[in-house]
Amino acid sequence: METTVLCAPGPKRNDLEMPVTESNLGNLSSALAGLFMAKWSFVERALENAIVQALDLDLPQRLLICSALDGLQKHKVLVKMINLMLVKEDEIKHYRAQLKKLQNLREKRNTLAHEIFSASTDAVAIRIVSTEWEGSKFEIKEVVWTASDVFKMLQSMDKLIEELEKLEKKLKQANSRKRLARALQEAKTNPFLDKTNPFLDKSNPFLELP
Repeated sequence: METTVLCAPGPKRNDLEMPVTESNLGNLSSALAGLFMAKWSFVERALENAIVQALDLDLPQRLLICSALDGLQKHKVLVKMINLMLVKEDEIKHYRAQLKKLQNLREKRNTLAHEIFSASTDAVAIRIVSTEWEGSKFEIKEVVWTASDVFKMLQSMDKLIEELEKLEKKLKQANSRKRLARALQEAKTNPFLDKTNPFLDKSNPFLELP
């Protein structure tokens, strides 16, 4: 369970879903933070893969475009491409909901990445201290992530990665259909394939057999 409190003691050791030993106790909070950030990198990669399929990018284009966009911009691009490329309304709603979950996780990632964090009092959880301004009011908040909290976030990220991989395949299929439709349209107007082309006309004397 995630809690937002001011100067509260850390969670007890029995909140953990893994055994605690003297050898891993001191490093546990750092390991939890590292696990979260490492898993988030896979979420970012899955997000980029979906964008690549949506925009039909090659590798140089991917490197150029994805490096120029921050996380929120990538999110907005993919939402727009979902609305543009997917046909079924239920699929559009489903994947937009998945991206909303991604945005919620991004806020947690930003909290961990940009605020001050350390081990909790008993070193078995992550203690994050943040500051907030609301008008002229200044507030200091402390958020404690237990191991159980972090493991639930990791599971959520795993599910999100699976959904993004499914979305990537659907966008790839949509692009394939678009390329096929374009090819058929070009074939209709291509003079070398046009049935009315006199050079392909069966009545053309130059094509008649002796």
